[in-house]
Amino acid sequence: MVNTILKAEINHLARELALLSGYVFSEGYDFFSSNSPRAQYFKSLAERAFEVIQGVTLDA
Repeated sequence: MVNTILKAEINHLARELALLSGYVFSEGYDFFSSNSPRAQYFKSLAERAFEVIQGVTLDA
């Protein structure tokens, strides 16, 4: 289970990655509860980027 702070960080990172790609998601958008393939794509990119930046693995 992802804690609240980590979830917020990944949501923010996903939103920033989407913006760099030309997609705009609202500030309160929750990538964790979305069924949109595009949102899931940016969430997975954000999780991987977080792992690389922090040097950790986010295994469930």
